[in-house]
Amino acid sequence: MRLHTGVGENGGRMRHLGVCIWVVVGMFSLSFLAACGSEDGPEPLCLEDAECDDGDTCTDDICDAEIGCRNIPNEVVCDDDDPCTSGDRCSAGLCSGRPADVDRDGVVDLKCGGEDCDDRRAGVNPQAVEGSTQSSCLDGLDNDCDGLIDGEETACAQFQDEYADALGLTDNSLKNWLENLVDRHSSLGYEDAKEEMFSWVDNQGGRVQCVYTGEWVETSGIPVNEVMNTEHTWCQSWGADSEPARSDLHHLFPTMMVANSVRGNLDFGEVVEPNWSVGGSLRGNDYWGYRVFEARDEHKGNAARAIFYFAIRYDYPIGARMELVLRDWHALDPPDEKELQRVDNIEVLQGNRNPFVDRVGFVDRISDF
Repeated sequence: MRLHTGVGENGGRMRHLGVCIWVVVGMFSLSFLAACGSEDGPEPLCLEDAECDDGDTCTDDICDAEIGCRNIPNEVVCDDDDPCTSGDRCSAGLCSGRPADVDRDGVVDLKCGGEDCDDRRAGVNPQAVEGSTQSSCLDGLDNDCDGLIDGEETACAQFQDEYADALGLTDNSLKNWLENLVDRHSSLGYEDAKEEMFSWVDNQGGRVQCVYTGEWVETSGIPVNEVMNTEHTWCQSWGADSEPARSDLHHLFPTMMVANSVRGNLDFGEVVEPNWSVGGSLRGNDYWGYRVFEARDEHKGNAARAIFYFAIRYDYPIGARMELVLRDWHALDPPDEKELQRVDNIEVLQGNRNPFVDRVGFVDRISDF
């Protein structure tokens, strides 16, 4: 056996740095690589950052050719997959958050070891006083988290109205009770319903606003269809294509023609990959890859309550995926004075109200629409 230090009989070759050694046994050569270099220097330990990806959101992965991969802790926003934490952020290489308080009322969610029985509504927690105002007695909510709702509270007995008989009802019992209440609907007919909507119900000083884009159109009656027209929140193709459903004002709203066309008959949902966006409303794919339409924040609750009303009034089911989204929209965007006035106006015209505007808590007492 001999060591080759140059070009050998079998074509072996020593590199210039002399760290690659060939050992020849007979006609065969075996190479032992100790620290094989090249004419330009040592081989790099890594070539690009992607080689150093450790799969950890809480580290910045960097390739250093001389010393190898470096995984440096960062402080970026993250998700610790714990529904009982919020504001998750990386620290010292770990993702963690503070105890969940979604409504930021200072009380942690009951499901997460706290005392807040409804962490989506800031006005509902053990520190609230139910019965201190008429509105707290007429919202269908357990405002003070004591297990009693509206008229069940002694302090609220004086304020009860037509919904008093629904106290204690849940699920199908409540749905049936509400259906009997709202089916006293007098149909206006589609053309008259549109005329009333554009000239009075949604007309503000000679202008009407698109609920999806926020754009205004000057009109005293039904506008040019190619500019603004009528949105059926419960789509006509879903079952709102005949009377009295087609002209029921509780689910009809003014929209720009383009926005109405973009929504089409899509389910409502939370868009994560938008391909259309105007005024805060979005169309695109949701988390599961389904194409959906997301109303702007100002109309989310209104759209949800219109869908809940229609499902009860006409006995239609709501798809499970969309129902989850609408429950969140309903809680995060409660009725304002404008929505309450709209229900008052519609009651004058067709003789019924949307109970989910009057009593937001009814939604929580129905587990499946």
